[in-house]
Amino acid sequence: MVYREDIFKMRQHHKMLAIQFVIQITAIIGLIYYPFSWSLLLGLIVFPFICLCCYYHRYCSHNSFKTSIKIETVVHYLSILLMQGSAILWASNHITHHKHSDKEGDPHPASEGWKTWFWWDTYNNSKLNSFKVKKMLKNPMYKYTHNNYFKLYFIMMATLIFISPQFTVYFVLLPVMYTFHATSIVNVLTHKYGYRNFNTPDKSTNLPLPMFDCLHNNHHKYPNRYNTKIKWYEFDIPAFLIKNVLEKP
Repeated sequence: MVYREDIFKMRQHHKMLAIQFVIQITAIIGLIYYPFSWSLLLGLIVFPFICLCCYYHRYCSHNSFKTSIKIETVVHYLSILLMQGSAILWASNHITHHKHSDKEGDPHPASEGWKTWFWWDTYNNSKLNSFKVKKMLKNPMYKYTHNNYFKLYFIMMATLIFISPQFTVYFVLLPVMYTFHATSIVNVLTHKYGYRNFNTPDKSTNLPLPMFDCLHNNHHKYPNRYNTKIKWYEFDIPAFLIKNVLEKP
């Protein structure tokens, strides 16, 4: 028997997957059709690093740092364009991942390989745990964007396309496509390959890649630290952005 909540999660998940598919096809076509725009470099900083890694991950999921209301609001609404679910849903799923990492109940188990990479049935263990995100659920902005996620996404995308299709391709679509696959690299590869500084109860590893959260074993050892660098030769780009751009003095 399929319960109504399961049907709802399945529909939301499949809707996000369908939109992600359109995003990636459109991004590739746009890359071929439109001349290069330097807005791509800005988008690669804003979406994968600031919106997902710094904000969704280290701020919303782990409360690793404090920021101003203005910065929180701007980044919060920009994060909708990631098409990875609302901040409430993303944080709840990520906290569940830490609780059940590499075990039954993990929302995105590395053992599933390509299925996890392309979000195949990853909604099965997706749970909106109000206890874990109770602080966000009390915030009207978070509740509003959670309840109107797809509506807000399409309004924002339509506005950007109307202003400039080329800017939309380079600033939003290509960085969002990169974010999708970079997230999959973290979810799959950093639980299989690399080195370990700590003997954590999961299979998390560190990979020396210039993308977010690849010091994954360090993060699983100290999930509430915004800087995941441990060894002198390790680097953490999001930690630099938090310290110099996002963190409230």
